[in-house]
Amino acid sequence: MLYLRYAEVNISLDKKKDLYNSNLNWIKSNPHYIQELSDRLLNKVYDDKSVDIDASLYTRERGSFFFDKDRKKVCEEFHKINDISIKNNVVENISFDDVRETAIRIMGRNYYCSLSPYIKNKFDEYLLSIKEKTHYDHIGGRRNTAEKSLDDIRNRLDNLSKLDSEQIQILESFEKYLLTKD
Repeated sequence: MLYLRYAEVNISLDKKKDLYNSNLNWIKSNPHYIQELSDRLLNKVYDDKSVDIDASLYTRERGSFFFDKDRKKVCEEFHKINDISIKNNVVENISFDDVRETAIRIMGRNYYCSLSPYIKNKFDEYLLSIKEKTHYDHIGGRRNTAEKSLDDIRNRLDNLSKLDSEQIQILESFEKYLLTKD
């Protein structure tokens, strides 16, 4: 019985090796198809969507994965600073609008009580814009808001029969967080 199983595994491995070699030979004899596929995938251009700066992390035009060396240097310097007053000063003087806006949001979310008046004002403007304007996510959908999240939580809590006690506890905890975070 053990021998039979070993033989089945070897047959499977031999089939995989044959398929691998067949594919490799096809690739070697058809390099133009591989080049064409590579060109098509690497040079694909997506429609530019107007997204919120938080959602632009992955966009080629503004996303931080695609920052040029000057923007990356500013980001690295920002993250190295531990003194909040120095960090405030640096943020106020960032020359790149997108990097400055992201830094303001980072500062507001993490150090609100220690913000300079300028940064606090800019962060407050952002918070108000969440309620007044529509922000879009990375795929162009409407970004979630605290109000929408509260509605969703309350709708789920209206039908407890579909929830277990852990889910109820999580939803109630998240609801409490949303109500007290402002």
